[in-house]
Amino acid sequence: MYDHSGLQDILYMMLYSGAALYALIACIYILLRRSNAFSDSIDPPANLRRWAAAFLASIVLSHIWWPLLGTVVLRDNMLVRTILALMLDRLTFVPFMAILLLRILQDRKRPVWPVAIVLAPLVVIATLGIIHKDFDSELYIEYYTRICGIVFVLYYVFALWQYNRWLRDNYADLQHKEVWKSFILISLVTGVFIAYTSRFGGMTPEYVAQINTIIIVSFVICRVETLQTLDPGLQEEAVDVSPKGSRIDIGLLLEQYCESSGLYLQHDITLSQLAQAIGTNRTYLSQYFAQKGITYNSYINSLRIKHFIALFPKADAGSRASLQELAWQSGYRSYSTFSANFKAMCGINVSTWVRTAANK
Repeated sequence: MYDHSGLQDILYMMLYSGAALYALIACIYILLRRSNAFSDSIDPPANLRRWAAAFLASIVLSHIWWPLLGTVVLRDNMLVRTILALMLDRLTFVPFMAILLLRILQDRKRPVWPVAIVLAPLVVIATLGIIHKDFDSELYIEYYTRICGIVFVLYYVFALWQYNRWLRDNYADLQHKEVWKSFILISLVTGVFIAYTSRFGGMTPEYVAQINTIIIVSFVICRVETLQTLDPGLQEEAVDVSPKGSRIDIGLLLEQYCESSGLYLQHDITLSQLAQAIGTNRTYLSQYFAQKGITYNSYINSLRIKHFIALFPKADAGSRASLQELAWQSGYRSYSTFSANFKAMCGINVSTWVRTAANK
């Protein structure tokens, strides 16, 4: 007869150890590697790499102190062992996760000190639980953490909405700034917490937590390596170079210095760069687009799509290679970004449009 419980324990320990080892390798990679493994053209924020490494290190440490406290240090005192392990997780994994998620958003420098203040009551709860030998303190820690988690998720959804609006108001190219990836990351982290705190029997929650951890580590590497450092100059107001008291016709300036000159074809052009090019500041230019009911992103990409349509007759029988070249000539670094913008503005896929246009 096979000892299924023993085999299950072995498999789980292999998965548990594998997740910790994977997080350790990822942490070392992010700290030591200077070049980007995904694309040489992407320069990720340095502070994001450091916080990501700290977050991955907290995963490794969490996988160490749970078995260490349980089998070596406090194996005869389950109450103190559980409370200490929970507190170590809450004071490392949780704040580093929150700060990492906040640092992904580059529209403003959000303070991180509230995270420490919010977690301070957990120390009080844990200390009182150990002193008074209160077995309910574990539940109090979990309940308080859940409340904090819900509040943070709600705040983060609002922050992502702000970030997405800021991106579309200031950038024409968004291929390395996808907001949806942050939603996935916070969902995965929430899944780990739910799995660990669930009251379901068996080892299923433990397996789910470890598999989710491996996915999180992979996702953090991908997010850190593919997030381009954004222009910090967008946080500063440009100087208005127009004559004092003069009335600027921004529409005329855009037609002259952006549309007629083909400035919109410049890769990665930002709102601040366009404002400087036409002789105004980004505030006036933002207000102009708002009054027109459009964003800077939609304005630039509409010009690029029109340019692509004008260039299409020169394509070699509509081959994908030629379409990629035309997309590049139209201002796009990424063909997938071009395809998404084309569908959003024209209402059909670029391949469908190409077939229709080629038959005319």
